[in-house]
Amino acid sequence: MLVDVVDATDRVIGTARRADLLGRATGFRVAHTLVFNARGEVLLQQLADSRERHPLLWGSSVAAYVFSGETYAAAAARRVQQELGIADTPSSIGRVSMTDEGCIKWIGVFRLDSDGPFTPDLGVIRALRFTSMMELTSALRDQPQSFTPTFRYIATWLLKLP
Repeated sequence: MLVDVVDATDRVIGTARRADLLGRATGFRVAHTLVFNARGEVLLQQLADSRERHPLLWGSSVAAYVFSGETYAAAAARRVQQELGIADTPSSIGRVSMTDEGCIKWIGVFRLDSDGPFTPDLGVIRALRFTSMMELTSALRDQPQSFTPTFRYIATWLLKLP
């Protein structure tokens, strides 16, 4: 799969195979969607043990690499459908960047309100669970190693928003 290579300002400067990104000081794009239920709880995804990165850790409800030529929003909608079986369109919360294995990772962060039902892609998801923001804050403080680095970054950023 081809993804866009981006510079420090998230401007496209080329393309690369997704498998060739990490560890090469390359910038790239991902989209993370956070699903909230009617009680305001966020849906967490536990990655399957077969995942190449961060198996069994908890992360965003849905995460996607942004394909070459694709928008953040299109990637978020595509992956929500693939991973949870939901055809709704997430709304943008914002965009942040972080360093990931020497790369600049640009993250489009999205929100989707849904109580399900979900049809998780068990090839990439081991479990799903809703958690309150208070429980999440405590878990991030007390058990940070239980979460993917990207989700820790996004959650910390979100908890600081007004």
